[in-house]
Amino acid sequence: MAKTNFKDRVARRSRLLGMLRSEQHWTTSDLREHLDVSQRTLMRELASLKEEGYPIESDRGRGGGVRLAGRWGIERLMLSHKEVIELLLALSIVESLNLPFMTNNLEVIKQKLYQAFPANQRSRVSRIRKRIFVSTHVRSHCTVSIIR
Repeated sequence: MAKTNFKDRVARRSRLLGMLRSEQHWTTSDLREHLDVSQRTLMRELASLKEEGYPIESDRGRGGGVRLAGRWGIERLMLSHKEVIELLLALSIVESLNLPFMTNNLEVIKQKLYQAFPANQRSRVSRIRKRIFVSTHVRSHCTVSIIR
């Protein structure tokens, strides 16, 4: 197998994640064949994805294979400027309400969403986020109802 450049490795990883999301399971030989990589490269890539937090599961033997648990995660977000502002406003309003059942994981969610943006958009998103202020007037008019 020939050495690949960074762009090719990124494309290969994207294809691998797409494959793992699209099927119930894949054998390592099928993955190797589709990606045109060695067993060692495939195992290194899968280990790297696991380290990054992707829930990769594998079963040995007949009927086994490699899969991503469920339809997990989101890819890079390509949102319009208006969509980014609306998403950030919604998160800011939820955060300002300070409801324990909605804010327990808000920091983690915000960080994951931020990381889902392409690098060239992250600084713009960060600058927009810093400019958002939710007034007490807006907070007093927000109501939340829970359906049981």
